[in-house]
Amino acid sequence: MTVAELGLSLTEYRDLAAAELYAGGAISYDDLDSGEQTEIDRLILRGERRFWLHPPGVGSYVWSCMRDPGDMDIWGDIAVAAAVTVTQSTTTMTASAATFYETMVGKSVIVTSEGTFTITGYTSSTVVTVAESDTYATPRTFSIASDGTFRLPSDFDSPDSSTIGFTDSDQSGVPAIRFMNEKEITMLRAVQDQTGYPQFGCIRWRTSDGTASQGKELVTWPEPDQHYAVALPYMAKPQGMSVANPYPRGGSEMAEPLLSVILATCEEAKNGQRGDRYQQAVEICQSAVARDRTRHHNFIAGAMLADSGTTQRMFNVKRLVLPA
Repeated sequence: MTVAELGLSLTEYRDLAAAELYAGGAISYDDLDSGEQTEIDRLILRGERRFWLHPPGVGSYVWSCMRDPGDMDIWGDIAVAAAVTVTQSTTTMTASAATFYETMVGKSVIVTSEGTFTITGYTSSTVVTVAESDTYATPRTFSIASDGTFRLPSDFDSPDSSTIGFTDSDQSGVPAIRFMNEKEITMLRAVQDQTGYPQFGCIRWRTSDGTASQGKELVTWPEPDQHYAVALPYMAKPQGMSVANPYPRGGSEMAEPLLSVILATCEEAKNGQRGDRYQQAVEICQSAVARDRTRHHNFIAGAMLADSGTTQRMFNVKRLVLPA
């Protein structure tokens, strides 16, 4: 039996917003000129921002669908080894064997006889892009320093757990990495310069000059002595829909609540004040939040309980993402 998908995509949100703003239901997004389409996209983005961060009638709320399992790799220094080499064509660097991890973005690759190259993008375990353009077909040895510091995903907002677990079966008996204050991690790294399996970690903002959105990084102690697969569950930053990524998080559960806020935003732009659409959005969002809390039992009013579902240890996510 074929089942209809109840979710909505960007195309449908655009058509419904266009009908609300311009013709009371008798027009679609494709019927608009470029300026009108730009206005629709602006209002949809504004509605998304309002819905994900401050749902009408609810205030600040962290939706459970923003939780990401956070699988990632932390790793020790990559030393020069004759068995593994790299070549480069303009800004694409290719390794002769699996070497690269996504958490290497921002790190420097020191290539023998060629110089230092900064990794700007991850393609696969053997291919990355670098900032400095060069071309050499002769395989070169190389090294990459770990420093026990790893860039977190661009959509990382706040941790969802007080520990970082090791996920490889080879480390099944290794205690999870525990979070500590950044000052304590800095002190440990200063007075006890050692490597091993990481025992403690902290999350801090990366240095930013404002040319790009500021992200965060994980700092560990000790610095890893090898590669470790870990899981750092986190709450993701809301991302606006796009042509390349037309579906919002939450699937069909979020379709009607998000639509109600987008239509309310269009109504406000059209009339210069809030009206019936806004009152509908308040009712729908309040119902959606109640449903979210009920169905996702370990997520209560912005606080995550231990994954086992117990009530003995509460990790307050809201405290991390909202001002005191």
